[in-house]
Amino acid sequence: MLTIALATAALIALAPAPLPVGMDTDRVAAAREASTDPLENARRLVSEGAFDAARREFLVAIVLDRDAGRVPTEASLAFSHMLFAQSREREAATVLEGLAADAWRLRSPDCEARALMDLAWLNVRAGRNTDARADVLRLRELMRNPDVSVKTRSEINKRFRF
Repeated sequence: MLTIALATAALIALAPAPLPVGMDTDRVAAAREASTDPLENARRLVSEGAFDAARREFLVAIVLDRDAGRVPTEASLAFSHMLFAQSREREAATVLEGLAADAWRLRSPDCEARALMDLAWLNVRAGRNTDARADVLRLRELMRNPDVSVKTRSEINKRFRF
């Protein structure tokens, strides 16, 4: 219930921005009505350049996953990628921090490792070396966990030397 209240507050704080010049408002409205899945809506809105509306849909998708007791992996990763593409690296890092915390809380070491891998890279890029070091130390611990997939291990080994 608390997550719904927080998400509602976040959505209210995000005042709707006008659509970019030339954006077909009827097309955006039709796309939103076409699906009740917020993640699907967010992806469609991103492809149409309606980033503020996509942001709201990503937040709803994340909250719905959390309320259902699921790690919001897909929505969080897609949201962080959108933010990074917009050069909003600190916000992307915040989304990944939340994903890593959710994964830890719900005991999903593979998801936590994926989030921390991207988060460490973002923190190095932003010059937050202390944060990046903590992320890498946690990654090192996770590499010993048998629940981390071979694919995730391979990706981590490509980026980091343990």
